[in-house]
Amino acid sequence: MPASTKVVEVTITWNEPQNNGAPITQYTVYQRTVRDDGSLGDWNKFNEIKAPWERKATLQLVKGKAYEFVVTATNKFGESLKEERKIQKIIVLGGMYM
Repeated sequence: MPASTKVVEVTITWNEPQNNGAPITQYTVYQRTVRDDGSLGDWNKFNEIKAPWERKATLQLVKGKAYEFVVTATNKFGESLKEERKIQKIIVLGGMYM
């Protein structure tokens, strides 16, 4: 892999939670990197989507890197948890991702 790589663009989408207790006021997309040794970086807030009917985010990723993403929903009761079962992993290999 050369020192400089091309950026890959992906769009993630999600469904509105079925039991949210109150109307959703925003979604927050979090991203973290998966290091080569498999350890995880810290969650970074990637995007806050204040229009709850917009349930997608476009991300710029780097070839040869692995990422994890999770989306939380916020309503008048607060932000949902970053649930392990909702975390999605993307590995960017040669312009393709999984």
